[in-house]
Amino acid sequence: MKKLTMICMITLVVLAAGQAFALPGVYKAGATPITMATGMCRTRTISLDGTGFGTSPLMSGGFLLQNDNEWAVDITSCDCSAAIGSPFDQPVTPVFDPFGFPGGVFVAAANLGAGVTPSANIVICTVTFCGVGGGGTATITIDTVPDFDTWIAQDFTVYDPTIDAAVISVSVCPCPCECGISSGPFEVQANVSGDPVTAIYTARSTEDFCKNPSIYAYSDDCAQGTIDPATGVLIVPPFLSPPEEICTITVTDTANTYINTGDPIVCTQDIIILAGTCECEGNFDNDQDVDGFDAATFKADFSRGGFIRPCVNGDPCNGDFSCDGDVDGSDASLFKSDFGRGQFNNPCPSCPRDPWCVYP
Repeated sequence: MKKLTMICMITLVVLAAGQAFALPGVYKAGATPITMATGMCRTRTISLDGTGFGTSPLMSGGFLLQNDNEWAVDITSCDCSAAIGSPFDQPVTPVFDPFGFPGGVFVAAANLGAGVTPSANIVICTVTFCGVGGGGTATITIDTVPDFDTWIAQDFTVYDPTIDAAVISVSVCPCPCECGISSGPFEVQANVSGDPVTAIYTARSTEDFCKNPSIYAYSDDCAQGTIDPATGVLIVPPFLSPPEEICTITVTDTANTYINTGDPIVCTQDIIILAGTCECEGNFDNDQDVDGFDAATFKADFSRGGFIRPCVNGDPCNGDFSCDGDVDGSDASLFKSDFGRGQFNNPCPSCPRDPWCVYP
């Protein structure tokens, strides 16, 4: 906003001419602040909200863009013809680095025909600015032009003193565009049978530092699982052996590359896929229950081990749940904890058992 004394002077002139005093206008240039990496660019559309102006069409408009740190931010283009709905006579020619404002842009636009109807969105130009050098901060200010009547209506009203500037704060850092896998489990437990198990992995990028919106492609080197390349959904079918697999989820950002090398942007996560476990160990006949038949089978081998017919690969035991070469009290305790399970009480999963133990 201009100084109060200037506003008062303009007010007196307008009132003396029998015209109503205009409410303020406001330059618009999009959201602020902005953070971006060295070498990256952003484009903003500069417009004016002239809602508070009168009804007389506007003959001229424009702006002065001031950049207080051209060593961090470079204004690379100002296109006043491609802005959608631009109402000014063409060509509108921007002036870069105007005298006294290095790194800035001066734009003067006119409509000498029917004029421009005051509205909430009078589009002027699109401006592109890029992070340069070693980074830093810059303040981009869009305002009326000093010592120049910028916004004039056909009834000769000068609106410049009643227009607020737009300010964009820009932070530039030498930060690379990178990705990371932000969600998804480090361990996936398979079932022993039935339905596959799924896990979802999601990648995220430091988007403020990336040239383009990220597009992710997922892949894996897992033998016991397959990941969907578009969605990051890992599908693990039921399996029992080997007991676990260590493998890697890889995500490639196909829309961006590292600025310095041109290499693809890749992030990885190591995961462990665990085999399904037969947590109903006493279900020897694999019929979904632990009943009297299983008890008889267990009892037949109970106390084997040590010097009494030890459990070995050629003569395995029914009941050596810990695979320590014997069937003893600890195995009996585990068997009793599952005894009674069945169709109506926590059914046992289908679980092939050959071999249950592999002895050295």
